[in-house]
Amino acid sequence: MRMTLCIAAAVAVFASCVLADIHDDLDDALESGEMETAVRLASKIVKKTPDDYDANFALALDCEAKEKFKEMAKHLERCLRKRPDATAALNSLAMACLNLGDVEKAEKLAKKAAANAPREPQVKDTLRQVEMVKKELANPNAPPVVSNVFDAAASAYRYNKEVGNGPWAYFNSMVVTQDNNRTVWRGSFVTLVPSDWRPYPAELFFKVYPSGRVAIVRENRRVARMQAPKFSFNNYIRHFQVAKVNPTGVTSIEDSNDWPVLMRLKSGEKVVREVTLASLVKTGLSDFRPRIARADKIVIRDGNVNWDRPTDKDPVLVTITDPKEIAAFNRMFVFVEKSDKEEWNPRADIGLGCGCPGGPGIDWWKGGEKLAQTALHHGKTVWWDGFTWDFVLTEKSQKEIAAWLSSHSIPQDNAKR
Repeated sequence: MRMTLCIAAAVAVFASCVLADIHDDLDDALESGEMETAVRLASKIVKKTPDDYDANFALALDCEAKEKFKEMAKHLERCLRKRPDATAALNSLAMACLNLGDVEKAEKLAKKAAANAPREPQVKDTLRQVEMVKKELANPNAPPVVSNVFDAAASAYRYNKEVGNGPWAYFNSMVVTQDNNRTVWRGSFVTLVPSDWRPYPAELFFKVYPSGRVAIVRENRRVARMQAPKFSFNNYIRHFQVAKVNPTGVTSIEDSNDWPVLMRLKSGEKVVREVTLASLVKTGLSDFRPRIARADKIVIRDGNVNWDRPTDKDPVLVTITDPKEIAAFNRMFVFVEKSDKEEWNPRADIGLGCGCPGGPGIDWWKGGEKLAQTALHHGKTVWWDGFTWDFVLTEKSQKEIAAWLSSHSIPQDNAKR
């Protein structure tokens, strides 16, 4: 009898150790974004312990990605049996209920999650989603905010900024689809997601509704293993507007692997327009040139472009207010342009591979309005905060600007790294 009990105890200890090892492997799989492996391991665990929190949460994440919200809710309810106040489970179940149409339950769960973690970005976003859905239901006949793929992309960009994510690294394809007999737009972008633990890079897959509501469907943390595209930009919407020749006909924006084409605008399978680096640079310059032409003041700073931070405290090196001097300064800025279809990588052509924010900073003002915040980039290009590629200066312009800087005792290559 004693021997039997000893054997049973040994088997139990061994099973416990095996289960602990599977849990460790599950944690590693989730951390690295290996969802197929995570699902396989989590399924093993729930066969042994059906209410295991970590395993059920992993299976819920997989269901969310596949938009199987009923199954997602079942796994999260098991999580909450184990840990009734778990913020992540409460918040995820709130989103599942929202997708299932139970807004009242979603709001109750989200508020409970917020009571536990009022500063958690994902919880704040769930409460925001609940409020937007309530407004949609209260006014079902409201005119759509989003009616084409460009509006949808603009909403996704605005959402990313408003929820406090980092500037997105790049935008992937977006396409119009149907969801429960209504039009929605689906796409993804890569960004830096804030967290109470630490920020992490992720590809966020989203849906944009006609109301302008953006809902994150799932995330992929395996960003490091993804191949970065040839071109990245954040304030890109402005440069796509020129393609609105037939906005109702454009149904998708798709990344392209056919250099020099960066993006394709399509209507079904028909290509409406191909966007090249050269065409985007032309569009950016067509916006930049009239901006600086309106300036009544130019400020040269001991700083850089600082896309997402104020530059007001940067030391001012030179201020130009005389209209003739402003016109003469502007004439020095002549940029390289190429034909739309030409295979052109301007920075590679001039041997400039650095991605630093440049320096000195140069800002154009009109009254109290900052028209353009820029920086020279090693004296060869201009970074503008309204366009995340840089504009390449002609060789003559590079020399003229270098001479002007030298005459004002400003280093010719004042890049701030």
